[in-house]
Amino acid sequence: MRSSRLPSLLFANRVSLFICTLSIIFCFLLPSAMMAQTTGKIAGQIKDKSTGDPMIGTNVYLDGTALGSTTDPDGYFVIINVPPGTYKMVVEQIGYKKVVVSDVVCRVNYTTKINVDMEEEAVKGEEVIVTAERPLIEKDQTGSKAVVTSDEIDLLPVTNFDQVVSLQGGFVSGRFRGGRDNEVLYLIDGVPVNNPSNGGRASTVGIEAIENLEVISGTFNAEYGRVLSGVVNAVTKSGSKEYHGNLETYFGDYYSGEERFYPANDALSLNGIRDIRGSLDGPVPFTNNKLTFLLAGGASNNDGYLYFPELFEPGTLHIPGAAGEPATFIESGSGELRSLNERWDRDLLAKVNLPLFAKTTLSYSFLVNRSQWTGYNGGFRFVPDAIREQNSQALNHIFSFKQVFNPKAFATFKVSYLDEKYEIYLDEDPLSERYLPGIFTQSALTGNNVNVGGTELGDFRRSSQTLTLKTDFTWQANNRHEFKFGAEYAGYSLDEDGKTILFGDSTALAQDITLGLVNPGDWTERPINLYDGTNVGSTFQWFHNENAGDRNPYERTARQAAFYAQDKMEFDKVVVNAGLRFDYFDSQFRVPLDLTDPNGQLRFKPQLDAGSITRDQALEQALTDADPQFQVSPRFGLAYQVTSNGVIHFAYGHFFQIPPLGNLYTNPEFLILPGVVSSQIVGNANLKAQQTVSYELGYRELISENIAGELTLYYRDIYDLLGTEILETRNAQRYARWTNVDYGNVKGAIASLDVRAGKFNATLDYTFQVAEGNASDPAAAFVAAQGDKDPNLEALRLDWDQRHTIAATVNYATKTVSASLIGRFGSGNPFDYSPLPRPGRPILTFTQNNGQQPTNFTLDLNANYNLGLFSNLDARMFIQAFNILDTRNAAFVFADSGSPTSTATLEQNRGNLETATFTTPEELVINATSLTAPRQVRMGIGFRF
Repeated sequence: MRSSRLPSLLFANRVSLFICTLSIIFCFLLPSAMMAQTTGKIAGQIKDKSTGDPMIGTNVYLDGTALGSTTDPDGYFVIINVPPGTYKMVVEQIGYKKVVVSDVVCRVNYTTKINVDMEEEAVKGEEVIVTAERPLIEKDQTGSKAVVTSDEIDLLPVTNFDQVVSLQGGFVSGRFRGGRDNEVLYLIDGVPVNNPSNGGRASTVGIEAIENLEVISGTFNAEYGRVLSGVVNAVTKSGSKEYHGNLETYFGDYYSGEERFYPANDALSLNGIRDIRGSLDGPVPFTNNKLTFLLAGGASNNDGYLYFPELFEPGTLHIPGAAGEPATFIESGSGELRSLNERWDRDLLAKVNLPLFAKTTLSYSFLVNRSQWTGYNGGFRFVPDAIREQNSQALNHIFSFKQVFNPKAFATFKVSYLDEKYEIYLDEDPLSERYLPGIFTQSALTGNNVNVGGTELGDFRRSSQTLTLKTDFTWQANNRHEFKFGAEYAGYSLDEDGKTILFGDSTALAQDITLGLVNPGDWTERPINLYDGTNVGSTFQWFHNENAGDRNPYERTARQAAFYAQDKMEFDKVVVNAGLRFDYFDSQFRVPLDLTDPNGQLRFKPQLDAGSITRDQALEQALTDADPQFQVSPRFGLAYQVTSNGVIHFAYGHFFQIPPLGNLYTNPEFLILPGVVSSQIVGNANLKAQQTVSYELGYRELISENIAGELTLYYRDIYDLLGTEILETRNAQRYARWTNVDYGNVKGAIASLDVRAGKFNATLDYTFQVAEGNASDPAAAFVAAQGDKDPNLEALRLDWDQRHTIAATVNYATKTVSASLIGRFGSGNPFDYSPLPRPGRPILTFTQNNGQQPTNFTLDLNANYNLGLFSNLDARMFIQAFNILDTRNAAFVFADSGSPTSTATLEQNRGNLETATFTTPEELVINATSLTAPRQVRMGIGFRF
């Protein structure tokens, strides 16, 4: 891996001045601050029960905290900056009975309404205890949002927060409202944890550490940026002044009666899946309960369910047969079943909170995630030692300060540093003898592109560092207006290095050296040895500084900044969220002056041939600085209470997101390789922000005391999406370049029911959605050009255009027993249907995604039994089952049949397939990878105190 020390130091120097400047400013403005988007609000009105008059100057506070307020002349109170959780709210006024409202649930970014009528006190010290009930209708919700509490998560059959997110309406085929999979903003305690290189999530937390999980889709307030489709904010728990802890462990396995597809899962064991998770929080000893901590984390090992026999060692060389005769296959492997999708994960969250002064709090969180897994490769499914290992790691440091100025105003300031790494290789050394040339694969011998030796040839390393500085100021100006102002800065450092390992003779090596793809020392001459050590010749081994033909190594920095202002206006029957956001982005890189000669090799060819300038000097003169990007996005949401039990809401907003930074810096030397279309996609540091304009209209109604319903209509106009364009150089060489060319639109409707009847709760979400666009894959035009085809320009069904989706949950809970079910149904995604031509009939041409995959359905179960050991120690036994009915859902379908388990090509090619004598034609063509995971059963025990 190339050293990234110099860019990292430059990155640190560039942001250090910014950090120092901000630090000085904040030292004058506020002693400290904390997290944004991690608190809620409790508000209401206090009245005299006998007269109905508002009560002035009544004390309202949350028991055990320093949070409180007094009522104004109209009897209203507001308590802001409330961490999510469950509280006792105390209401006191001289001459009146003290009222204690228990079970007051505060959720992140919501206003919990509590109105209290007070009675005059006949006997001093009288007290009234009231239990708060969480309303089924949230009257301050101006857009589609769900907040799931830790208690609700605990009841569900889920093991991570992705599974909780998938239950929300509008979440279809793993995406929010028809968007691409990298359009979601992930936050932990209000801090972005997205990977800047590819836009995905870099860091996560275990569900035992989550207090609230906030899921926002469709439209977002101005405080959220860098997002097009959805926001997922995991607000973690904090340490308390009493010790609490839990520890649970479970064991399980995949279990299916379908031995044909799952040969290793025909019997239930307790060793295929192992997991242990736990948490501990409380005061740090010898700190007088001022410093509190939270430790939470776990470790899991999953052996997977994709098992295939190990028939061959990588160094096996087979003997082709004579014309019409099968090859002689040497089954050098053990023949044992090997898992091709095993995985292990580790995560840890350490968090400490320190109240520095009465109104000043400091906290620090450290989060680490580590994963290792094997990615399935069907071409090497009988040669498991040929498949590369994948590793990822994310380290996240979050420093946060909070300063409360008065009960109506507080400020936050936070610093986050995210360090992410990803690697995939067969050996640390890309010139290792473990990599084998293509003569060993001999996939042609099997008739179905299944390798019988050899190895994967590729080495990819990526790392990124993200420094985020964010400040927010919240001011409850009066009972009607809550103002928020904020600023954010993000600095990125990226280091990427991909290598394609190649083999050949000295002539091929010399050609790559001439093209500048090989550096001195990046090659070696080596013997070719079989698995048993026999030498069968020699070859040159070298590598291109690229990965999969589209990336050169690069080390780059970028920066991003934003400012926002918003006002939440809460009136008796109307709530309005209005805001404005400004975003700035600077890629800090360069772009070609002339796209017909992007690297200057044609313009400066005489000087290059004469040796008067170098390739780097020609490239330098062919480039100019990229332009910074600016966006302004208005946001508006309104909720209007049309009846005592009904609320209508409308939301509108403009949203922007810079494409993943890896696409800006791809192929930074702008190499144009020979071919029909150069295999090197050229990056574009002038990429504009992708844009979405979203509209949403919804109505929520309390149908009865225990049932609420909601209907939401939405539309998204998506443009300037990442795509590729095909360009041509002066010497008629065609190449692809990343640009903002793709578009789409999504329209849909969500119908929901929420039932709460004591011990029984249920939810039902139905989503109808139409997602269309010109391309599902940003590289679609490039792929089409490689096949000498024109790119698609019309709006067609996107790959994830599942029209009908249903998610339902049913929960039953008592102090001793609890059980829950989750059911999911989908009508199936589209696919490219292309039936085999019939004899004597013309070959037909079909449009993309003209077919419909089969429907899918899963049912999951979670059941708990509380043993109740001691008053301060609970123990529970539980069983979880995923896909309990062992449904055969399609993960892939054959183009000629639309089925995951049958294809006409099997019979058509049976003669060729039968030459692979080590297996059957059916096993070569059809296997478990066409289906989703089978039934998974886990059993365990947990302890809490």
